Amino acid sequence: MKGWVGRVAVAAVLYAVLYVALRTLDFEPHAVPLLLLVLLGLLVWWLVIDALDAPPAEWNVASTSPFQPPGQDVVLSGYLRLLESHAASREPDQALRRRLLALGHARLEARLGVPPDDTTSADALGPEWAAMCRDPHRRLSVAEIDRMLTRIEEL
Repeated sequence: MKGWVGRVAVAAVLYAVLYVALRTLDFEPHAVPLLLLVLLGLLVWWLVIDALDAPPAEWNVASTSPFQPPGQDVVLSGYLRLLESHAASREPDQALRRRLLALGHARLEARLGVPPDDTTSADALGPEWAAMCRDPHRRLSVAEIDRMLTRIEEL
């Protein structure tokens, strides 16, 4: 009895049963107010049933990245720590060199399709790059790091 015909039939049967029951018990029911009461009760009941039969709402509120306070970027702060560690250490940190090599080689392969060998990468990325590749224990200045990153970005 999902259709309107079934619901009208239920309302008519319920009204008739209530009217006869109230007449039998000598309550002298009024026809129109009883009909409105039955209709109101059934409409509320059907509204609740229809609402409960509906599939549950699916809300996708997960953000793509975890919440970060303004001005804090996880990747940027990692690079900043890497640079500060290189500048503050007595001996040059190999982590900065490895990260620069990975960035440069990935950019060469992505943009120019060049395999990451020393001759082609030195030609494309400049003399600072070639010096860093030749001497892994060399301390890089902030200006050299900036020039290398600028050349990597310009590819």
